[in-house]
Amino acid sequence: MCIIISFIFLGCLVCLVLGILIRNKFIIKISSVIIVSILALFAFIFLALFLRENKEFKFYITKSINLSEENIEGIYLDDSIDDYKIKNKYGKSITPGNDNTKYNYYNLTDGFEIATNKDDSKIIRFNIADENIKTSKGIHVGYNKNQIIKSYGKNYYTRIEQGTDIIGYVDKGNKWCLEFWLVENNIVGMFRLDYKYME
Repeated sequence: MCIIISFIFLGCLVCLVLGILIRNKFIIKISSVIIVSILALFAFIFLALFLRENKEFKFYITKSINLSEENIEGIYLDDSIDDYKIKNKYGKSITPGNDNTKYNYYNLTDGFEIATNKDDSKIIRFNIADENIKTSKGIHVGYNKNQIIKSYGKNYYTRIEQGTDIIGYVDKGNKWCLEFWLVENNIVGMFRLDYKYME
């Protein structure tokens, strides 16, 4: 389909040039209308594909729910990585990995990762792949999509990242997102709690 539209576009471009050369207003007008229509179509398709998967866009169009009770093992977003309860439970010398240029990621345990900004100690993301760690409503890795919806409701968005289906919930007051990454048979393979601006 794209190849056919591309040929039509090129044909109209040639007609437009010929129309200008022979000064035929009808050819110029028809060619211009078709070219503008094709460009508008491509712009619409590009924008639709971009917004379909854009987390921040989904945040604004999804109905808000209250996520203020969400915590991981008693740790909340905005807690400090240097907090006593973290260091006491996970070790005094927590150091970030060096594989991300925007954020510091810390592996507290296998399947439990947190992130901060490079210049800050406040926690802005939790990545959970450990089936023993639950959300505030008891959802963990291994649960299915229907169990998530039963616990968190029908006001969620969907998107795809890295080939994985995701359903997400937003708290507009706190600017938080809770996303569940679904693997085969709509089973939770990972979940993430973070701020809406996180990529």
